[in-house]
Amino acid sequence: NHNRQQIRQSILRLLDRREEIINGISNYLDNAKKSVEQFSKDEMEVFKLPKEEQLEEAIESASESSSKAKFMLDENDDEADGSDENSRKLSEEEEDHAFPPGSDRLDDILDEID
Repeated sequence: NHNRQQIRQSILRLLDRREEIINGISNYLDNAKKSVEQFSKDEMEVFKLPKEEQLEEAIESASESSSKAKFMLDENDDEADGSDENSRKLSEEEEDHAFPPGSDRLDDILDEID
């Protein structure tokens, strides 16, 4: 008789546990469904592509502006050809300042430590 009561309690606990699991899965599915609905709404139109005509116009205007910028840079390069030596000296000085002071002696210091 005592064993039957234990078995009955175990079955009742399992049934309660089953209900908890079902409720948990239902909540998860509800949340997932809400997320999918929000994602599919696309209120800010993030996932919509522009129409073909608008897309082609945007590409053309972007390529025109980049080609204009390229021409301006080319003109600047022509002016800079005469001052090649000055730019080399400046770049060497910039390289010297690129490293912290004393780093040119770093190899010597490491050799002394060894």
